[in-house]
Amino acid sequence: MINSITFSILAIILIASAVLIVIKKNIFHASLILMLFLFTMAGMYIHLKAELAATLQVLAYVGGVTTFILFVVMLTNRLTDKSIDRFNKQRLLSLGTIICLFLSFLIPICLSLPLNQHPVNFNEEIMDTGRLMLGNYILSFELISIILTVSIIGAIILVKKEESQ
Repeated sequence: MINSITFSILAIILIASAVLIVIKKNIFHASLILMLFLFTMAGMYIHLKAELAATLQVLAYVGGVTTFILFVVMLTNRLTDKSIDRFNKQRLLSLGTIICLFLSFLIPICLSLPLNQHPVNFNEEIMDTGRLMLGNYILSFELISIILTVSIIGAIILVKKEESQ
């Protein structure tokens, strides 16, 4: 009973924050709502007993990507002051397309799931994932950190050029 209530609350927050991210006209506010969405997604992972995925979600996405987005949005002053019109005349067409795509993904997934599935012990998988991340894929993480650093430096240079003009 408590699991159903927890799942329902998390699902409602996820859906509401996803809609708000799309609807918000202010990019800064949309970034903050994105942070709420990602935290709630981590809560969903904890609810599903995938603590490693929740930890990676908070560290990588909430801690890194969202902070980076907020930093870039605040660094470029013209983005925080302007609102972007996100609506056009094709609302019904896009809504229908989204519903069709969602159902085309959801129905096969629901039909392929076994009804009596037992929880899996993830301890061995967590150790294997850690070994892979710090072994075979360490170069990928280092390259991503270099790309993020270069893009922050590029944003700073662009802002300095605008201030000098």
